[in-house]
Amino acid sequence: MTVAIAPIAITHFYTPSALLNIVSNSIIIGETKKMISLRGVYLPGKGQSYSDYFYDTLKDEASDFQMTLIVPGLIRTKLQPNKVIDFSGFISKRLASRGSIDIQATLSQIHSQTQNQFSEEEIKSLEIQQKKSAIGYRDVEAHLKAKIVKEEKITVVIIVGLTNIIHDDIKTQMKEAVGFYEISFHPVNLSSQAGIETAIALYNKPGVDILAISRGGGDNLEMFNKPAIAEKTLGLRPFFVTAIGHKQDNTLLQKMADKSFITPTAFGQFLKEIYNNTKAELENSRAKLIDDITKQLKTNYDKQVANLNYQILALKELNQKSQLETLKNNEDRILNLKKQMEELTILNSREKQTLQMQLDHQQRLATDIDKMAKTYQKQVREAESKAGASLGTILVVIAVAVIVGIVIGASISGK
Repeated sequence: MTVAIAPIAITHFYTPSALLNIVSNSIIIGETKKMISLRGVYLPGKGQSYSDYFYDTLKDEASDFQMTLIVPGLIRTKLQPNKVIDFSGFISKRLASRGSIDIQATLSQIHSQTQNQFSEEEIKSLEIQQKKSAIGYRDVEAHLKAKIVKEEKITVVIIVGLTNIIHDDIKTQMKEAVGFYEISFHPVNLSSQAGIETAIALYNKPGVDILAISRGGGDNLEMFNKPAIAEKTLGLRPFFVTAIGHKQDNTLLQKMADKSFITPTAFGQFLKEIYNNTKAELENSRAKLIDDITKQLKTNYDKQVANLNYQILALKELNQKSQLETLKNNEDRILNLKKQMEELTILNSREKQTLQMQLDHQQRLATDIDKMAKTYQKQVREAESKAGASLGTILVVIAVAVIVGIVIGASISGK
């Protein structure tokens, strides 16, 4: 069967550039029709001019947002990199080859040029925090619980100061749970940026579950606000924890931590509680699991017992029926055997009678033959005396033949 497809009427095809121009022209921005005032951090470009115009960058003071800034060559000579500029200009739209519409600003008149109110370090700190937010904060508790349930040792490396005695503060708080953790302390000079960065890099490897930076109370927190140190914690394999011990100030390094504590003591308490709570939850889960399994086994056991009882009853009924059938068959066989015995008894009685009659007949026959033999003997003697020896011999032979014939005939008739 052939299906006819109706032709589609096509009036016009749009190319990407044509479509982008249509969209661009349909976007109406009132500010493109007048001069406006703008402010931002000036960042110079490569320095290549196009018809005495340079394509530089205008950046927000407190964020990563930026746009193309078109600067006339004469004004550009007065601009200083990384300064905040206030200027008048106008904005325009530009079609990009990658399928986007860029907004550009063209500088017309410079009004002022001042120092950025945010330092480079502050801007860098903000960028690092944004990167950490994009990466995400990991769940330290879930990781520790999973290891405890599996009864796997948890490796904890704590970076501490050279003279900061907090070892006992942490281990004392952990109490009986301390045996489940493999805790090691790595002393460094916490006033040395290079020392801290080296220690962080050293333990960024498989096998370390938690990497912590800990110190006691006190001031001098500037080192923990260094963007370079915070940047080293981005993408760490171990979970990153801080226990810096300052309640009032929340340093950049604490903001980068997957979990932070205000004191080393609080960190030790956390490790103990997560262990004890997980063990308690596990025991409760096991008790509930055992109870559920017990109930399920009892239900299955009761069901199996009921099935066995039913099978036993069915077998009992089957055996009774089989025994009855067997008994009936045996009775029938016994009756048949009795009948056969009776028939054999009657047959044997008849055969006995027949044999007795044959025996009696033969005895009578033998008596008759004996009588006949005696008679013939007498006749032979008489004949011999009358006719002589030869004749007597012939008669004897004849008599014997007659006797034999009689015996044979009697035997045949007896059978």
